[in-house]
Amino acid sequence: MRRSPAIGAVLLGLTCVALLAGTASAATPKAAEGPYPPGGFRLRGSHGFSISVAAYTEEEGSGHGEITVTASRPHEFASYTAPARVTADSIRARLGSLGRVDMVLNRSGLDKTVTPHCFRHPESFETGAYEGVFEFNGEGGFTDARATRVAAVPTLEVFSRPIDCNGGGSGEEFGPGLPGARIRAVSYADGRTVKFQMNKNRPGGKTIFTASLAERRGGIKIFRELNGVAPAGAFRYDPKVRTATLGPPAPFAGTAHLTRGRDSLSPFIRGNLKLTFPGHTVGLTGPSVHVSLEHARVTHGDRGNITVGI
Repeated sequence: MRRSPAIGAVLLGLTCVALLAGTASAATPKAAEGPYPPGGFRLRGSHGFSISVAAYTEEEGSGHGEITVTASRPHEFASYTAPARVTADSIRARLGSLGRVDMVLNRSGLDKTVTPHCFRHPESFETGAYEGVFEFNGEGGFTDARATRVAAVPTLEVFSRPIDCNGGGSGEEFGPGLPGARIRAVSYADGRTVKFQMNKNRPGGKTIFTASLAERRGGIKIFRELNGVAPAGAFRYDPKVRTATLGPPAPFAGTAHLTRGRDSLSPFIRGNLKLTFPGHTVGLTGPSVHVSLEHARVTHGDRGNITVGI
């Protein structure tokens, strides 16, 4: 089934930038046909979060589709995808306790040309505004947003965000001769997928972490992600990486200890370590968490950035 975007959303990470670059390239030949319709809208949520909305039809003209509401701020985001009634000029969805969307696009008949951040080609679109009701209530009050009217913006402008357009990237090396270490963990307990990773390039170096949580609640698909840097003491390990201790600061809480048996390839993780994603806190220890611990080193990109992915 073919999906046609009615409203755009901010997607985080370099993978999304590559996807959108492909979208921009594919869209270029149509520029001569005239401006595109508005691609979506963005608005501010509470506690420093930016809210973006995306809606897609299963097949153009069917009215059946999905909506994704994304709440993001530096180093963390949460996205919620649910069924919706979608047309070229409207979107309606009930999100349960998370809120509702009942918006109609009122076009102005005026064209505007912009060059979205990180994209070389300008994009022309018909200006307008979405009017109606938009309500979003993040779980536990991590953010909320309300709107009855919000300006429409073009698709690529909705997707773009202030990142390093030149990339930089990173990689990892492995081997017993390296002074650094890496922990990777995954759990599929309770019908959800939790992943987290910590890296250090040397015992006294800073700790780099990243984590994600994917789950489904009441027919709504939820994906959360965060990353950051913690002090050296957040991740300690012995020279042979047979044991490790974790005690990172917020958004973590508690501690964990990893031990590896004499003939064991994978260590066991015990303790009360927890991690708070936007809107949800999960445990990171116990028999359901599968862990690896090994010597590793993160390599730096062109601009010295460090990006660790799970």
